[in-house]
Amino acid sequence: EVAAETLAKVKLSSAVPRLMAALADDYWQVRQKAACSLGQLGDARAVAVLGAALSHGISNLRKEAVGALGEIGDQSARPFLQVALGDEDPDVRKLAAWAMGPLR
Repeated sequence: EVAAETLAKVKLSSAVPRLMAALADDYWQVRQKAACSLGQLGDARAVAVLGAALSHGISNLRKEAVGALGEIGDQSARPFLQVALGDEDPDVRKLAAWAMGPLR
């Protein structure tokens, strides 16, 4: 978890592939931190893996992934966010509506 946070703080775009790989970690908390860091880095390469995280059973991870997609703000996130608008968790839906606004 700490490594994912640190990579975002130093703003290393070379960290994006490692953080994307961390979205497949066995621990959802690591996935959550990786999603947060990817959002902070704002690299559109992460859109597909963040979109895949929206099917995870833990809503905290889905919320973090939606927030990261919103921070990235790339148009390619639109299909994933549209799916998230129908999520069972009202917080995920609210974040998805927010994230749809600033898409480039």
